[in-house]
Amino acid sequence: MWAQDESRILSHNYVGTEQLLLGAIDERSSSASKTLASLGANRKSAREKLLKLVGYGSDTVIVEIPFTAHATKVLELARELALELDHKYVEPDHLLIAILDEGKGRALKILADFEIDLVELRKKLVSSIKISDSKGFVKVYQRAKSESEHETDRRREFLETFLNEVRNIMIHALSIRDALFMTVNIVGKIMKASRCIIIRVDGNDDECKYFEYFQSVQIQSCEELGWAASKSELVAQTLLSDAPISISSPDNCSDCSSVQLEMQAIGVKSALGFVLRDQLITYGCLILQQCDESNEWTEDDIEYLQRMADTIAAGLLRG
Repeated sequence: MWAQDESRILSHNYVGTEQLLLGAIDERSSSASKTLASLGANRKSAREKLLKLVGYGSDTVIVEIPFTAHATKVLELARELALELDHKYVEPDHLLIAILDEGKGRALKILADFEIDLVELRKKLVSSIKISDSKGFVKVYQRAKSESEHETDRRREFLETFLNEVRNIMIHALSIRDALFMTVNIVGKIMKASRCIIIRVDGNDDECKYFEYFQSVQIQSCEELGWAASKSELVAQTLLSDAPISISSPDNCSDCSSVQLEMQAIGVKSALGFVLRDQLITYGCLILQQCDESNEWTEDDIEYLQRMADTIAAGLLRG
């Protein structure tokens, strides 16, 4: 399909919503492609914005390129929409409407970069395939929305359980060292991070300053890579920030910041940082890293991780 061809061209070892968007644009005979072109989103400019966002991939592209969770959801929504409308095939129009309805993923960032009014875009797409009055469309849209909301609620309940678990660990663990060791593993696993690091900057015990979870099957630990927390620009920037920081590092850039260069050195594509602070006292920071583009941070993730950082800081205050 067009989207997988785009992944191969850009050496990406995944298909996300951004590649689905480029694939829809590539099908120039479709009303979706024509509508986007009328709004200034042609193939060349969209690809340039994608490269600006994530850069070229560096890995060898496999034959069967996997779809990200967001892209899979988009395909499911597009298929359901086509079925409900008795359309024989899933067309770019269905895909683009599904991208808008799914509401997440880098495709929306690219469209936003074109300053496209997404509500108006959706109206034009609906009109172009003549389903504005379709009961079938209303049915599939409402069902998809209901399923999405239900899935979000289950995810929140799941995460809330672990937030309470970390709160209890910080209170009842035999030592702060044990508490942070258990916490970094819990946070890293439930957030499916490539690496999760908790760093303490207070106290005199050097052994209690650095805790790391990492996916050992896929990547090396920061310690194995010779990364030093005390010299890290990423850590320094996180400690100085009053709000969560989110940084991406493209594979190739001529004007990378010192933080992005540091991330490239340890194979990190994106990072989130949260200061551990309570009552004006800074105890350290919580940093999550992703080493591939298949996982994306959402606003819900950032909000949840901020609450997690606050819970850890409160535990360090008591400790």
